[in-house]
Amino acid sequence: MVLPRIVSLFSGAGGLDLGFHLEGYEIAFAVDRMVAAVQTHKRNFPKTTSVTADITHRNVETGRLAVLDEIANALTDGEAIGIIGGPPCQGFSRANPNSHADDPRN
Repeated sequence: MVLPRIVSLFSGAGGLDLGFHLEGYEIAFAVDRMVAAVQTHKRNFPKTTSVTADITHRNVETGRLAVLDEIANALTDGEAIGIIGGPPCQGFSRANPNSHADDPRN
Protein backbone atom coordinates (compact mmCIF):
# COMPACT_ATOMS: atom_id res chain seq x y z
CA MET A 1 0.00 0.00 0.00
CA VAL A 2 1.29 3.45 -0.94
CA LEU A 3 0.94 5.95 1.86
CA PRO A 4 -0.38 9.42 1.05
CA ARG A 5 2.14 12.24 0.98
CA ILE A 6 1.64 14.75 3.80
CA VAL A 7 0.82 18.45 3.62
CA SER A 8 1.57 19.95 7.03
CA LEU A 9 -0.13 23.19 8.08
CA PHE A 10 1.00 25.20 11.14
CA SER A 11 4.10 23.00 11.08
CA GLY A 12 6.37 24.78 13.51
CA ALA A 13 9.70 22.99 13.71
CA GLY A 14 8.05 19.70 12.74
CA GLY A 15 7.14 17.83 15.92
CA LEU A 16 3.87 16.47 14.53
CA ASP A 17 5.55 15.87 11.17
CA LEU A 18 8.23 13.77 12.86
CA GLY A 19 5.62 11.33 14.14
CA PHE A 20 4.20 10.86 10.65
CA HIS A 21 7.71 10.61 9.16
CA LEU A 22 8.66 7.90 11.66
CA GLU A 23 5.59 5.93 10.55
CA GLY A 24 6.77 6.02 6.93
CA TYR A 25 4.91 9.05 5.54
CA GLU A 26 6.70 11.52 3.30
CA ILE A 27 6.25 15.13 4.37
CA ALA A 28 5.82 16.79 0.97
CA PHE A 29 4.98 20.33 2.05
CA ALA A 30 5.05 22.30 5.30
CA VAL A 31 4.00 25.86 6.09
CA ASP A 32 4.19 28.08 9.16
CA ARG A 33 4.12 31.84 9.76
CA MET A 34 7.24 31.92 11.95
CA VAL A 35 10.51 32.32 10.07
CA ALA A 36 12.58 30.67 12.81
CA ALA A 37 10.24 27.67 12.94
CA VAL A 38 10.47 27.15 9.17
CA GLN A 39 14.26 27.47 9.27
CA THR A 40 14.32 24.70 11.86
CA HIS A 41 11.81 22.64 9.86
CA LYS A 42 14.10 22.87 6.82
CA ARG A 43 16.99 21.50 8.90
CA ASN A 44 14.81 18.73 10.32
CA PHE A 45 13.23 17.81 6.95
CA PRO A 46 15.65 18.80 4.17
CA LYS A 47 13.69 16.96 1.45
CA THR A 48 10.43 18.79 2.30
CA THR A 49 9.27 22.00 0.67
CA SER A 50 9.01 24.16 3.81
CA VAL A 51 7.75 27.74 3.43
CA THR A 52 7.05 30.73 5.61
CA ALA A 53 3.60 32.06 4.79
CA ASP A 54 0.26 33.16 6.15
CA ILE A 55 -2.19 30.64 4.72
CA THR A 56 -4.97 33.25 4.68
CA HIS A 57 -3.23 35.53 2.15
CA ARG A 58 -4.70 35.60 -1.34
CA ASN A 59 -2.97 36.15 -4.69
CA VAL A 60 -4.14 39.62 -5.79
CA GLU A 61 -4.33 38.58 -9.44
CA THR A 62 -6.29 35.34 -9.04
CA GLY A 63 -7.99 35.72 -5.67
CA ARG A 64 -6.82 32.19 -4.78
CA LEU A 65 -5.13 31.44 -1.51
CA ALA A 66 -1.46 31.97 -2.37
CA VAL A 67 -0.28 28.92 -0.43
CA LEU A 68 -2.40 26.65 -2.65
CA ASP A 69 -0.14 27.40 -5.61
CA GLU A 70 2.92 26.52 -3.53
CA ILE A 71 1.31 23.27 -2.37
CA ALA A 72 0.40 22.41 -5.97
CA ASN A 73 4.05 22.85 -6.99
CA ALA A 74 5.15 20.34 -4.32
CA LEU A 75 2.63 17.66 -5.36
CA THR A 76 1.74 15.66 -8.44
CA ASP A 77 -1.81 15.92 -9.81
CA GLY A 78 -3.98 13.04 -8.67
CA GLU A 79 -1.70 11.69 -5.95
CA ALA A 80 -3.08 10.77 -2.54
CA ILE A 81 -2.36 13.31 0.19
CA GLY A 82 -3.01 13.67 3.88
CA ILE A 83 -3.36 17.04 5.57
CA ILE A 84 -2.19 17.50 9.14
CA GLY A 85 -2.09 20.61 11.29
CA GLY A 86 -0.60 21.29 14.66
CA PRO A 87 -1.99 23.64 17.25
CA PRO A 88 0.55 26.19 18.51
CA CYS A 89 2.65 25.43 21.55
CA GLN A 90 0.99 27.10 24.52
CA GLY A 91 3.83 29.55 25.02
CA PHE A 92 3.73 30.68 21.38
CA SER A 93 -0.04 30.90 21.04
CA ARG A 94 -1.43 34.34 20.30
CA ALA A 95 -4.33 33.36 22.56
CA ASN A 96 -1.87 33.45 25.48
CA PRO A 97 -1.54 37.12 26.50
CA ASN A 98 1.39 36.23 28.78
CA SER A 99 3.48 34.44 26.15
CA HIS A 100 7.24 34.89 26.24
CA ALA A 101 10.16 33.31 24.41
CA ASP A 102 11.59 31.46 27.44
CA ASP A 103 8.29 29.74 28.34
CA PRO A 104 9.31 26.13 29.17
CA ARG A 105 6.27 24.82 27.22
CA ASN A 106 7.88 26.05 23.99
